[in-house]
Formats: sequence, structure tokens, C-alpha cells
Amino acid sequence: MESPMANDEQTRDRKSGRWQLALVLVVFLGPVLVAVLLYANAERWLPDNPSGQHGQLFEPVEPLEEVPFVSLDGQPLGADDLRGKWTVVVLAAGACQQGCRQTLYKVRQAHKAQGKNIGRVQRLFVALDSPPGETARGFLAKEHPNLDLAKPVGSKEGLAPFRHPQARGLKGVYVLDPHANLVLRYSPDFRAKGLIKDLESLLKHSTIG
Repeated sequence: MESPMANDEQTRDRKSGRWQLALVLVVFLGPVLVAVLLYANAERWLPDNPSGQHGQLFEPVEPLEEVPFVSLDGQPLGADDLRGKWTVVVLAAGACQQGCRQTLYKVRQAHKAQGKNIGRVQRLFVALDSPPGETARGFLAKEHPNLDLAKPVGSKEGLAPFRHPQARGLKGVYVLDPHANLVLRYSPDFRAKGLIKDLESLLKHSTIG
């Protein structure tokens, strides 16, 4: 018959063994568990955009060999109209309802935020369907007096370069470099802060436009 002292010693040994096993598991499995938790909650600790830009990159850049737009009165837009400056293009419905107006407002704010570089950027609104009616034109003239207006040439086939692989449609905001290459795309619900930062970076590091 075992003594109470022997039983206490065996109990202590079992507890010690369990603690040692737990310590081994923590040492070897702890880093794995931490990595899994970090990956599962990446949106909480990663910066908004680790790669730097906030829009969707065209990789490689997509050149506009022919300008697929004409002015609202039918005058063709030449390549020179989209070259020499950075161009922010808004593709939206011609009626330009609330969502379109919010997009144009954010683009205007991003343009103004460029300060001394504001003259290096131009803005272009392209009506994807019918041209803006009287109400829309009145709004655009009042709220965006320096905004150029255009419409696609013929069918939308000429807009093929604007079809970004990560986008479902054409509506959105696009940035062209001074050589008329498509560089970035933003969805219609983009954040103005992202466009501001991207333009600042492009203008800072660019020797063209």
C-alpha cells in the first residue's frame, strides 16, 4: 500500500509533466497560431495599401493609340488633347445623377489638393450613354466650370483599353499619364484621399507633364 507521501509525489510529477508538455506546445505551435491569427485579421493591422498606390494599376500601362472621344458638339479630340498633362477621366452616365456628382466632387477636390501642381492635371467627363441633358449641363457648368466634356466615338468598342481586368464595367475614374497611357483606375465609390495621394506621388516623381 502506497503512502500518502508517495501519492502526493506522483501527483506532482503528473502535473509537472503536463506543464512541460504545454510549454513544448507553446514554444513550437505558438508562432504558427500567431501567424494564423495575423493572417485572418490582416485588414486590421495592414496599411490600406501596402504596395503604395490606392487605385488599380494597369500592368503594363495601356496606351491610347487613338482617342476614342469627341466633344459634345462632335468635334474630335486629338491625341494632343490628352498629352502634355496628367488627365483624370470620369466615365459615367450622361444624366450624371447623385453617384456621378459625388464622383466628380471627389475628383475636383483631389485636383485642388495638388496645390502648385494643379496646372499639371486636367479633368475630363465622358458621358457613356446619351450626352448630358439641360439639367446635367447646368450642374456641370456651375459646379465644374473647368471640366472638359466628351462622349465616345460611335460604339463603346473604342473604349476597350479602359476595361480593367479587375473591373466589371467601364464606369469609374481613370488616370492617364502625359503620354496618354492609362495608368490607374478607381471604382465609382473610391475614396478621394486615395486619389489625392496617388496624384501627389505621380506628380512628385514624374519629370513629364
